[in-house]
Amino acid sequence: MPSPEQELQGVPDEELHLELDVSGDGDMEAKIACILCHRTQVAPDWPYHRVPRNVTARILGREFYVRAHPSVADGETVGADFFAGL
Repeated sequence: MPSPEQELQGVPDEELHLELDVSGDGDMEAKIACILCHRTQVAPDWPYHRVPRNVTARILGREFYVRAHPSVADGETVGADFFAGL
């Protein structure tokens, strides 16, 4: 679980450009599998090994992104397709 210091990391909500729901079964399982591929970064006592998947989905099921380039103009919305226009 995040430490109090980790909860202060990140950017203010108003600077977020995109929020994705990845709590669905397929998405969450893929996310957990990807996290676990980084074995040197996941401790054996990783708390998400011990909690039910629905709890994990509530905690890890939303992802937030800031588009760095090109910058987002005032009033512009960023679509969920990261690769649109490339």
